[in-house]
Amino acid sequence: MSNLHVARVGAWASSSTTSATTTAGTAWILALLPAFYLGFVAVAIAAGVTDPLVHALFVALFYLAGVALAAVDEHVLRSSGSEETASPFWALLGAVPYLSARTRQTDSGLAVLWVGIALVIAGVVVIWMLLQG
Repeated sequence: MSNLHVARVGAWASSSTTSATTTAGTAWILALLPAFYLGFVAVAIAAGVTDPLVHALFVALFYLAGVALAAVDEHVLRSSGSEETASPFWALLGAVPYLSARTRQTDSGLAVLWVGIALVIAGVVVIWMLLQG
């Protein structure tokens, strides 16, 4: 094998590894959290659970899950060699601010951000419709 072939293979392997890890599964799960939350709320409403305490526990559970997923995502990015990552403290403001900061810092994950924004909007609309009817 020539040195040129080894250099090409090494460059390809490092670029594919970097792009695969910057769109980590934890970021996708974080973006999909509103859909999971919406599922829990729909099941609770269908089951006749209208206690505000139960719904407040759902909100708290999914909020804490979002903060934890942001911390795990930041760890995955750092362990994959990314020097620029978003602070998990952005997740204290919510999933969308964290995903926005993550996209800005890593220059990847724009699709994850848009999916997160769309699901937050859809979740608000669906919950509003469920509460109206």
